[in-house]
Amino acid sequence: MDARGFATDRLHLHPYSKEDFELARRFAQELSAQLKGLLREVVFFGSSARGKATEIYERDIDVLVLLNDGVRSMSNETIAAYRIITEKAASKVSGRLHINTLKVSAFWEYVLNGDPVAVNMIRDGIPLLGSGFIEPFKSLLDAGEIKPSKGNVMVYMIRAPQTLMASRWHVLQAMIDLYWASLDAAHAALIRYGYAPESPKETIRFVEAHFVKKKLIDKSHLATMKELYDISEGIIDRSIKDVSGSKFSSFERRASSFVAEMKKVISQSAG
Repeated sequence: MDARGFATDRLHLHPYSKEDFELARRFAQELSAQLKGLLREVVFFGSSARGKATEIYERDIDVLVLLNDGVRSMSNETIAAYRIITEKAASKVSGRLHINTLKVSAFWEYVLNGDPVAVNMIRDGIPLLGSGFIEPFKSLLDAGEIKPSKGNVMVYMIRAPQTLMASRWHVLQAMIDLYWASLDAAHAALIRYGYAPESPKETIRFVEAHFVKKKLIDKSHLATMKELYDISEGIIDRSIKDVSGSKFSSFERRASSFVAEMKKVISQSAG
């Protein structure tokens, strides 16, 4: 076993991103220095560990942190301290770190039930502390001893509709984010011209009075802001419960155009 914490004869099975691995390793070292006794293992996993991360978007660096709840009480104070330490350690290393935390007891339960997520973590994961915790699981997986239980059928079928509902809510939240993006951009432009609206509705009126009527922007941009305001209000009061992907994509383009237009307005004032 080498210093990275996994058997050297497995190295060829891990065409991982060397850069991402190094960032994950540095994060593990930061945690290890501060969480002695509580930290059981840190595992680098996911697309970066498999060497199949997409280059289209900046990829997350997936890291599993296993906490040893068998030797340390997991009180609210301990959990709060862990979160602070973890956030500070991650901020020192990379904003791309995506941290998943499990107690060892919970991880054991997932493995015993053959949970697919746990299985993938074991199969593709690269331990970073060299504690020897993951290797026995890898051996059991290779031997076919870790299998899904029949009880997982209902667990996952119950979870699936909940996840679908969550996906719909994420789209709704994203629509609200588009509204806030337009509002922030409008605020920036108005402040640049010496105006300070006190509410979203007043911001819309100010944009109309000072930008549209003075021909600094086209009225279509004002329409975008008004529609995003109405949609966000509908989402908040639950009168709007679903937004299609095509509608979101359309408003994303319009909101991006609005933000770009506010940048132009700001640059014109500088001239």
